[in-house]
Amino acid sequence: MVEIKKLLVANRGEIAIRILHAARELGIETVTLHTTSDTSHTHHAHASLLLPSPTAFTDIPLIISLARSNGIDAIHPGYGFLSESPVFSLACKEVDILFVGPSTDILNLCGSKTDARNLATSCGVPVLKGLEGATNDINVAATFAGEIGYPVVIKAVDGGGGRGIRRVSEEGELADAFKRCVNESPSGRIFVEKAASVGARHVEVQIVGDSHGGLVALGTRECSVQRRFQKVVEFCALGDERLEGRLCAYALKMAQRLGYQSLGTFEFLVDGQEIWFLEVNPRLQVEHTITEEVFDIDLIQLQLSIAAGGGVPSGLQKNGCSIQLRITAEDPSQSFALSLGKISTWVPPHGRGVRVETHLRPGTSVSAELDSLLAKIIITASTWKGAVAKANRALEDTLISGVKTNLPLLLAVVSHLDFITRNISNTWLESHLPELLGASQTQLFAPPQQDPGAVAPVVSLGAPLLRKGNAWTLSLSSDSGTVEKHSITISRLLQNDFPTLLAAEVVHRTETGGEKSYKALLKASTADASLAQRRKGDPGKVEHIIVPFAGEVVELGVKVGERVKKGQVVVVVRQMKTELEVRAHRDGVVRWGWDVKEGDRVEGGELVAEVAGEVAGRSARL
Repeated sequence: MVEIKKLLVANRGEIAIRILHAARELGIETVTLHTTSDTSHTHHAHASLLLPSPTAFTDIPLIISLARSNGIDAIHPGYGFLSESPVFSLACKEVDILFVGPSTDILNLCGSKTDARNLATSCGVPVLKGLEGATNDINVAATFAGEIGYPVVIKAVDGGGGRGIRRVSEEGELADAFKRCVNESPSGRIFVEKAASVGARHVEVQIVGDSHGGLVALGTRECSVQRRFQKVVEFCALGDERLEGRLCAYALKMAQRLGYQSLGTFEFLVDGQEIWFLEVNPRLQVEHTITEEVFDIDLIQLQLSIAAGGGVPSGLQKNGCSIQLRITAEDPSQSFALSLGKISTWVPPHGRGVRVETHLRPGTSVSAELDSLLAKIIITASTWKGAVAKANRALEDTLISGVKTNLPLLLAVVSHLDFITRNISNTWLESHLPELLGASQTQLFAPPQQDPGAVAPVVSLGAPLLRKGNAWTLSLSSDSGTVEKHSITISRLLQNDFPTLLAAEVVHRTETGGEKSYKALLKASTADASLAQRRKGDPGKVEHIIVPFAGEVVELGVKVGERVKKGQVVVVVRQMKTELEVRAHRDGVVRWGWDVKEGDRVEGGELVAEVAGEVAGRSARL
């Protein structure tokens, strides 16, 4: 076996902490990466290296250079970022640094959903009817969809984490869905497959393989509680041993054909006793925790051991049930819009059978550049009934404030009869969302905030303290000796990385008594401040189309004077690498449109356009 002496954890947040703990318990010296405003995981490592920005987590030359100059002999990528990058794996190999994960060849194959489908077919594993090969031609996609019939699913061949995937129910939805998936695909290529029935469930198999031919399946995980193809709640308690045996057999057959090494997850759709292969995730999964609980094993320590030449264990037995609950900085009532801000209160749950994985502490900032996952609560009990009861209690004991979260929604989910009886599918959460949101409004009580309706500011740890109500007077003197005085007061702080960046809503007053509201953006890189007046939308006005989430403008679909149809895309906003559409809620003519351009940052609640026409609803829909 190779001895890992110094490990670089090329990640952040809760997963960086989890890997650092596992490595330190093995006596390995640990190093991690951080940015100036994201340091909550650094004190869990022996050392940490500063990155210039969040985007540098995917800068392969920079990370390799840092690793070489700091004597690193192994890199664990965690999940996300570079965890599935064959280019990164190969770059590590070329400089004799151990990549903790599958081989470059396996990453290449599994990174293509079409290649993975072909592997499944060659192994006799059922797949949904799909397009042969990838394409970037919408005509090819439209022709195939017409042949097999709607609904279909469009997928980026190299997408993941809910990105680059759209369900298309009818022909009229195809063009927008195709464009979004192509834009979210690194390669710009997609494929099309027949959508499974509405009642299908999402179940995955955990595989572990070593370099000596050892291979084992560590049971299944149910991941059907999801929205926009992103998992929210997962559990180890399938309840059907025959079905679980078939799923594990399919996964083992494919893994054996690959010569799979390290951790891997083989994902399937299940409807009754019917099974269809979905994809392979050749990395550590967010939900690995529940497999650890029911098998009483540390998967990350096992992954490190296998990378160093160790073998898979034998004789592992599954005991009990485990549930993972993902707490995210999202507002479910606003289409799961990212909630930016600063954590002011964090009280995690405790007790037997309750495990919490998080990087949170009071003062932790939530920014648009990083993942919305705040914490994972993992519940384990000897029975399903006991696990559900414990999950309810743990969520009730959890307190978090400063940003809006999905915590009340999680409690509504685990309290619902369908969840208790495990009668759910991968469309269940979205189809029951109005009911769940209604139930969640009275479930939890959090400490009062100064302004409950406001989105709290993003604050850099090194920035000076600025808050609502701070005011300045700007005096401008001309050569003639005249002086103009301007008073500026912060009404809402949006992001404070001063002096690099300051974004706020301000009230501007002049000596003559005039007063106007503006959104101010101060960028040190351009050495100027730009003031742009943005209007807030009024949900009570039927003519208002409002963007419900913050993000970057990707595409503007309408202009003043244009006629729009109900359901037409008005604007596309990118939030955390996913493109979200705001559509017109009625027919009419655009009589006002906001002054933004592609690439501009916008905030939730801003007015996109005013549409005059027949009443057909009261808010924009996604």
